[in-house]
Amino acid sequence: MNSIEEKARVFINVLNSTNEGDYASLVNDFLSEIKQNIPQIKEVTHFYLVSKVLYHILNMKEQEQLSLSYKEFDLALTLLYYYSLKNYLINNKLEPASTFKKIFSIFYENDKYPDYISCCALGFHTTCGYGQYLIGQILSTNLKYRYEYANKQVLDQLQLFGGIIKETKDTHTHIIQDTHIYNMLTNLIKKVDILYQRLPTGKILDSYKIGCIKAMQDITNDIEKGLCNPMGNLYYFCI
Repeated sequence: MNSIEEKARVFINVLNSTNEGDYASLVNDFLSEIKQNIPQIKEVTHFYLVSKVLYHILNMKEQEQLSLSYKEFDLALTLLYYYSLKNYLINNKLEPASTFKKIFSIFYENDKYPDYISCCALGFHTTCGYGQYLIGQILSTNLKYRYEYANKQVLDQLQLFGGIIKETKDTHTHIIQDTHIYNMLTNLIKKVDILYQRLPTGKILDSYKIGCIKAMQDITNDIEKGLCNPMGNLYYFCI
């Protein structure tokens, strides 16, 4: 677990405690840790843990519980998007643990599937709630992608993440264990009900699962290069 993940764990522990924490200080510590050693974003393996913190930071900003500079906002959103994509690329072969494995979990690795699905929920939230900003600012302006290409990729990823959530909710209702994320998703689904009903499942979703991979790999690579290189486009906008 690297220092970003350590800071993320502290953040979540405070958030889940009964005592209200100094969230402004926590956010500052977390974002400062990232900015001081930006290459370590590539070393993160607990994608959901870090994504949860980034989600809460952006949500607190939306709720006017804290203020973020333009660069801090772009950094938080870019990384939330980045880890949503990385989560899918690395973990998309995971399957829910069998009943046998759940009963005898002491003999197996911790089940990573709930975290994978929960991070897909954050991917759906990100592409749905911040889609236009991702397209117009993060991808088109910051990364210099053609607008039409950026628009297609974000919309395809929305279909992918949303379809995964829709299909999972039909078979594993209580897979998302974090109350904050579960409530966010429940409210989002109600808000975009017409869109949600049209999300793909089955063979159509399978085509997105395969078809999105190459672009997601390219985008995550470009985000890494853009953030980690002081001459990179994202470094200028976010650091």
